[in-house]
Amino acid sequence: MLRHAAALVLGLVATLAACESTAPEDPLARRVTLVPANDDGAALVELVGAAVTSVETREEGDRAYFHTRGDTTRIVVIRTEPGPLTFDLRVADPSASPVGTVLQVADGENRLRDPASYRVELAR
Repeated sequence: MLRHAAALVLGLVATLAACESTAPEDPLARRVTLVPANDDGAALVELVGAAVTSVETREEGDRAYFHTRGDTTRIVVIRTEPGPLTFDLRVADPSASPVGTVLQVADGENRLRDPASYRVELAR
């Protein structure tokens, strides 16, 4: 079931890149949380206003892929078990304040959810 959600979300992203590690105390680090916290399986998030240099999931086994063009980045996050979607990223400029939008969300049973009911919270 999660494979179907992953395939759906992955199909929306043209180019994907590998993840890198992020240290929480790093001035370039940001923590991203999708609100409300649900039992989600996957999401596609767009961040505008900062070049993202790496993305790392918070839970072992979860996956994240991203593609940055200029100051716009699309990020796919896939959970191995449904749950809240939170991940860490690094930006190229420490003064950057990106704005996030949820473009697509699927629950653990591959059912699409209304992305308009979600918001993206970024914290340093």
